[in-house]
Amino acid sequence: MQRILLGEGEPGTGTIPKDSILEIRKSIGVPGCFEYVKVRHVNGTTSTIIFKAYSEGRENWQGDDLDFLWCDEEPAWPIYSEGLTRTNARDGISVITFTPLNGPTEVVNAFADTPTRSPWRTELVMTWHDRPDWSPEKIAQMAAQYPEHEREARMNAVPVMGEGRVYNIPESLLTVEPFSIPSHFKAIGGIDFGIHNTALVQLAYDADEDVVYVTHAEKVPEIKIADQCKAMLARGKGLPWSWPHDGEGHDRGTGDKIADLYRKEGVRMLAQRAQFLDGSMKVEPAIQQILARMQSGRFKVFANCTDWLNEFRTYARKDAKILKQNDHVMDATRYAFMSLWYAIPVTEINRSRAETFKPLNVNYSWMA
Repeated sequence: MQRILLGEGEPGTGTIPKDSILEIRKSIGVPGCFEYVKVRHVNGTTSTIIFKAYSEGRENWQGDDLDFLWCDEEPAWPIYSEGLTRTNARDGISVITFTPLNGPTEVVNAFADTPTRSPWRTELVMTWHDRPDWSPEKIAQMAAQYPEHEREARMNAVPVMGEGRVYNIPESLLTVEPFSIPSHFKAIGGIDFGIHNTALVQLAYDADEDVVYVTHAEKVPEIKIADQCKAMLARGKGLPWSWPHDGEGHDRGTGDKIADLYRKEGVRMLAQRAQFLDGSMKVEPAIQQILARMQSGRFKVFANCTDWLNEFRTYARKDAKILKQNDHVMDATRYAFMSLWYAIPVTEINRSRAETFKPLNVNYSWMA
């Protein structure tokens, strides 16, 4: 930041003109760094820029009241928290610019698109593809220089997962531009009930090419079931929905099964919880089948499914176990995929058919 603002050599060769610099004091604790710079503002007043290093520790960040905080590269949470506190007295703002090479840290998760994120905090992702002066050839050449686990962080600001992402596939190989679903495709929905929100995912299956598409994904606030059902019915009254074991639980108020409450609203819930054709319900086989499809180009995602892509980027394992955080859309996808043998032709999803039904008579040998 000092180099950008003041220049690499003589102060005044950077962004701030030399004749606007009124006073400079060198830092005693950090060699080559300035402690502060006083700058003549355009309105005639004096602005003060204070430089601090993370290595100086949290205590060194205490005391100053700031109008603006800029952290370049990711700080530890105690440093960021202290810097943020310095902006409170003046209703200031803070900005962090960094590549998430340390994975889903406390700082990264604070900016993740989750229901618990502060409404006053937002994330702006800039990728290599956002630079108009970089050609696709140059991007490919630069990407090849990085190891695979680091490439997505460098190119697309996807946090590096120290224990490994569940689906370690570049987004560019998954996403496709949305298109009108052909009549010969089959469709199914998946729902995952959550504390803060309920995730809805719709899949379309092209049996001719054996390709699964995620065509819709959204998070519905955990409000009344009737309101959630409106969002589900908006996808088509005849669309079948796959659901998790939670649906077998009983509502405290009515005593009805959770899945039955959705049926009463006209949603076409499957007769039983999500499961494969052979009746198995294990998580890992479903994940491995989805991963295999991603790797072979037989699992695609519409590029406008932002809720899906946001979870995909941070869906990870730790100690060989999948982290249960911000994963409702991923779970809803898995439920729909496991029940893909119940999918119906897209021409039927707008028909009002809420009755219980049997699997369609088609070839599902690929699910074996």
